[in-house]
Amino acid sequence: MVVVYSALTTVREKVSVEALSEALEHLEPAPIGIDVSRPKNNLDSFEITSFFDSRPDEVALALLSTLLSTPPFIISKIPEINWIKHVGQEHPALRLGQFFIFSSHHRDNRPDNVKSIFLESTMAFGTGQHGSTEGCIRSIEWLKDSGFAAESIADIGCGTSVLAMASAQTWNARIVASDIDNEAVESANINLRANCLHKKVVCMKSTGFYHSEHAQNAPYDLIFANIFKNVLISLASDVKRHNSAEGYVVLSGILKGQADNVLSSYVMLGYVLVNRFDINEWTTLILFNKYQ
Repeated sequence: MVVVYSALTTVREKVSVEALSEALEHLEPAPIGIDVSRPKNNLDSFEITSFFDSRPDEVALALLSTLLSTPPFIISKIPEINWIKHVGQEHPALRLGQFFIFSSHHRDNRPDNVKSIFLESTMAFGTGQHGSTEGCIRSIEWLKDSGFAAESIADIGCGTSVLAMASAQTWNARIVASDIDNEAVESANINLRANCLHKKVVCMKSTGFYHSEHAQNAPYDLIFANIFKNVLISLASDVKRHNSAEGYVVLSGILKGQADNVLSSYVMLGYVLVNRFDINEWTTLILFNKYQ
C-alpha cells in the first residue's frame, strides 16, 4: 500500500496552465506527477492535479495560487488502497495501434493480433491513458514504420516501464530503463516480470544517466525521456552525450505551450525535429541527432 497526496486547482487560461505546471516542478518536495484535464462540466477551464509521495508544502501551494490568481489548492490524502484493483477499475483497457495495454480485470478481453502489455502493478505514472505516454507509444510505431530498427534504448523516467516493454516487443534491442522514484522502479520490475520481459530490460533507480549501467550501455540509438519540461531542458547535454550519432530522441511530458522552449534547447545541440504528436494538452517530440 502506498500513501499519496494530491493537490487540485483550476485555471481558465492555457498560459496559466503552463506557468503553474512549471512552478509546481520547482516545489520541494516536488510532485511525482502532474495531470492536466478539462472538467466535463466546464470545458472553459482546466483542472491541474499534482501528486506527491509525501505531504506537499501547503504554504508554497498557497503562495502559488495567490501569485497566479487560481483558486486555493484542494489537498487530499489519497487513501491506502489496492492499486492493482484500482487501476483495473479506473483505467479501461487501451488499444494504441498494435499495442493493447490492460490489467488483470481485462485479461479475458484481449483482441487477436496485438502486442499485449499487462500492467500488474502501478502507482507509478505511465498507464498509457496519459497523452504524453500515448504520444511516446505512437512514436515507437512511427519510427518502426519509418524503417528505423533500434539496437540500444534508454527509457529515462520509465514509470511503469510501459515504453520499455513496448520497445522490447518492437525491436531486438538492449534496453535500460530508470527512474528516480523507488516506487516506480519496483512497479516497473513487477511489470517486466509479469510480461516475461525482465531478461530483455534492465531497470534500476537512477537520476538521469548517473548510473554505471547507463555508462556501460551507451551510446543509445533511441532515448525516451517522458518527464517534466525543466528536467528535459537540463538533461539536454546528457542526452546528447549518450545518444548515438544519427540516433533518435523522444521527448514528452510537455504541455503544448512548452514545446518550442524544449525543442530550442535540443536544436542548439544539433537535433532536428522529425515529427510530433499533440494529444489533448500534451506534446511528444521526435528528434533526430543529425551527424556533425
